[in-house]
Amino acid sequence: MPDAPRQLRTDLPGAGPFRAVLWHQDALDEGPFPPEEWLAPEERAEFGSLGSEKRRREWLAARVALKDLLVRDGVVRRPTDAIVRKDDRGAPRLVVWEPDTFRYAELACAISHSAPLVLCAYLRGRGARVGVDVERRSWRLARLGRKFLSPGDRMLEKDDDRGDETVLWSFKESLSKLLGTGWSCGFRTISCVETAPGSCELADADGNRYAGSYLWFGQHAVAVVWDPGPGQLPPLRLPPRPWWERAARARRLRALRRRARRLRPAAAPDPSQSRAAKRLCVSACLLGVPCRWKGDARPCEAVRRLAERAAVRALDPATRKALKQSRMAFESAGPRAGSAEIELVPFCPELAAGLGCPRPPIELVQGDGAAPSTALPHPPGGSAPPIRVLRVDRTGDATDALRAACEAEADALARAGGVDGFVLKSRSPSCGLAAPLHDADGREAGAAPGLWAALARERFPGAPAWSEDDLPPEWTVPRNAGTEGASPEDAKEKP
Repeated sequence: MPDAPRQLRTDLPGAGPFRAVLWHQDALDEGPFPPEEWLAPEERAEFGSLGSEKRRREWLAARVALKDLLVRDGVVRRPTDAIVRKDDRGAPRLVVWEPDTFRYAELACAISHSAPLVLCAYLRGRGARVGVDVERRSWRLARLGRKFLSPGDRMLEKDDDRGDETVLWSFKESLSKLLGTGWSCGFRTISCVETAPGSCELADADGNRYAGSYLWFGQHAVAVVWDPGPGQLPPLRLPPRPWWERAARARRLRALRRRARRLRPAAAPDPSQSRAAKRLCVSACLLGVPCRWKGDARPCEAVRRLAERAAVRALDPATRKALKQSRMAFESAGPRAGSAEIELVPFCPELAAGLGCPRPPIELVQGDGAAPSTALPHPPGGSAPPIRVLRVDRTGDATDALRAACEAEADALARAGGVDGFVLKSRSPSCGLAAPLHDADGREAGAAPGLWAALARERFPGAPAWSEDDLPPEWTVPRNAGTEGASPEDAKEKP
């Protein structure tokens, strides 16, 4: 670090030259800087109110550096002819006395400290604005990258990621000082593009553009951002991306398109057209999809044998994603949807409701702890309390989320042409035909249909519903029983 102050002079196009000076605080020791010769009366009052010696030193160094620059530039004749005031937001404003016009004029100025350095700048012009920041290179900025780096940030290739992060932080901090908003402007909404070595162009969330310039002083990045006014900046020309970045971006785009095609909902067929295949809606856990509350599955051998000769197609996006991630064998071994005699539609109400997997267990509750609802049917008699789907520890209510998911699945089945039957997991609070019913204290008090089971019977009254242990024989005959490729009806007729 030099013993004498170092001045930075940069001529910028557009709004005219801005003036900036970088001082080491030890420059105060080079000569006497009495406050009565350098500070106006209101500044001396503010200086006297400062309690910390460190704060007093950096505060005085900033005023002396800025006023020394104004005197040497001929803007004022004496240091006391310039006053640094703060506006309502705490941003500094420079008021100078012009002896030629015998009036005060206001100039844009900015001040930044990073011990032991002090950076000051001012800019002339009506409506001109300037912001500065001096930041020491630090590894901590790498941890804050996701909070201030934006996808539009581009720096020239210098093989110095930590240095680029320091410069980007300095630029965005300078722009926040220029706007007078601080962190509230959102650093991730500010994009910074280095158009030439040492020169950058910035844009805020509203698309307003600003010019910037930076340099390195030892381990400190010194950045200045100014607003040159409308029509002063040339069109932005981004440097071309290297070929390896273009290739990597193309690979990412192809992967995103493939993922979007996989997650795209299947087109619903015309309900007016008759279906050749019989459609069964089954609980996803019976097919081996790990979607239970513990994160496991309850595969049923009869349902698995049925899936070997059926086409499997999920209508709910969450169930479809879990089905693909489970990598079930029948996905590739089963026939296509156009040639299958049976179509299975797996569905998990808990996954569709966004409860996650694994998740806290839930149960049917009837009693004072359950709020009124029409989601589940009331027990016979009409005077019993309503039934809700609550967590076992009574810390959450999943009734409304499950009801919305089940109604969406019922609407999707209706648009797809209806359903011929349901195979539901027994004792499930959502799918069970006779699930355990508990009172407000958690004791088992009877049985009631789950939410999806009750809604399925209401929306599709002509479709039978079975549990995994009650499948009719015509649905449980293996494909290779009797004759290879025989249908359930053919296999039933053969001796």
